Amino acid sequence: VYAYCQAQTGPEWATLTALLRTAGEGVLADLWAGPSTVPATTDTDFVVLDIHDLQDAPDTVRRAQYLNVLGYLWDLVRADRSERKLLVVDEAWMLIDAQAPEALKFMKSLSKRIRKYGGSFMVVTQNIADFLAPAIAGDGEQVLTNSAFTFLLRQGGKDLQALTELFSLSDAEQDKLTNARVGEGLLIAGNQRAWITVDTAPHESQIMYGKS
Repeated sequence: VYAYCQAQTGPEWATLTALLRTAGEGVLADLWAGPSTVPATTDTDFVVLDIHDLQDAPDTVRRAQYLNVLGYLWDLVRADRSERKLLVVDEAWMLIDAQAPEALKFMKSLSKRIRKYGGSFMVVTQNIADFLAPAIAGDGEQVLTNSAFTFLLRQGGKDLQALTELFSLSDAEQDKLTNARVGEGLLIAGNQRAWITVDTAPHESQIMYGKS
């Protein structure tokens, strides 16, 4: 597309070429102009997309690629309704941007529609307060509350304040979350709440921490 725009004449084409330049030239061009590195379909049981390096990309590139990733995963979910799928977005706070809320709106849509396709949606994040910034609070709140289960680990500061307002946490619950140890947290399932401790099995500890 960029090469085609370059070959055209006229002020409109010049403007479009300028807008596409960061995607068509330089070190980031392969993100857009190169062949895809992910299959259109897959029969594997576990798919991981590592987007860590996108943290260093310009804002416009990062936001667009986040949407590309979510769109690709959504296509996988919809491909076969008979197959149960779990879509997990880890470190979801990285996708939150009040100035570019498209990724958040996409996640809100996923949370509402994924059950129709035999899927489940899990959001894992810190910095909860980012989801509830005034400009995006409506969408962010729906992502956080449209869940059958919510598990809150240790919290503090603005995040605890935001969660207290969102889930009407009691003083006792706030105190426990402030002083929670590793693996301890508040499980919310509808109107039911329970304080639980999650212990790792030896083989899980070996994988995650390199020790049993």
